[in-house]
Amino acid sequence: MLANSKSAVSLALTLNWKITLLGLCFLPLLFRLGVWQVERADEKRQLIEHAFAQLQLPPISLIENTIPIKELQQRRVIVSGVFLPDRYWLLDNRVFRGRVGYQVIAPVLTDDGQTVLVNRGWVQAPPSRQQLPEVLFPKEKVSIHGRWKLVESNTLIRDIENKTSTNTDWPIRIQKIDFQSLQKQLGQNVLLGYLQVNPEDSQALQTDWKNINVMPEKHIGYAVQWFSMMAALAVALIFANTNLASVIRQAWQQKKPTIQ
Repeated sequence: MLANSKSAVSLALTLNWKITLLGLCFLPLLFRLGVWQVERADEKRQLIEHAFAQLQLPPISLIENTIPIKELQQRRVIVSGVFLPDRYWLLDNRVFRGRVGYQVIAPVLTDDGQTVLVNRGWVQAPPSRQQLPEVLFPKEKVSIHGRWKLVESNTLIRDIENKTSTNTDWPIRIQKIDFQSLQKQLGQNVLLGYLQVNPEDSQALQTDWKNINVMPEKHIGYAVQWFSMMAALAVALIFANTNLASVIRQAWQQKKPTIQ
């Protein structure tokens, strides 16, 4: 006949304070990281919408413009002037279609005497780190079309470059666009932003511009990972502080009839 002589095990709390305290420290951290990634995804959606709206507007001359420079992010602009001879920066560690190289940042002196930075695009790095690529520039006046970009300040990169950029020989290799360092090296003020040249412009090198580096969907994926880790930790805390595992094990065994 079939029989089950085992008595039922009731759920009981068996607190493990060390594990509990450790888990309670990590749970809010994991939750905050997940929320942060959701917020970042929302920010990226707003950036994409802003870029699309700006691209619908007609291009404007940067010289004749009356809009505050900080409001020109992603706006199509035109810069007219001449490149400063033999002066440009090489933005290091830029990858283009699987190849390592630099982006060329060059100052242009406009008709009204302002200095504007232009990102002409990518050039391949020579085989030796001691060599720098040579970039040709026109001597005559040019009219360059592109999108206006703003740069967030990064004090860590600035401090590193202030300590390491003692070489005044052009071109100068840099790790990030920092206007304080660039103005110091150039010896004159520049507008706080730069022109990202259109791919079809005559002054463009090799370009593959992206509005943002990380799409919103990727941030949502990161958020799901953080929330999943939080849920897994919560379940682990429940098992560590109760006899739930024994209850489940007995319930499973009771489903199997014993033949006597």
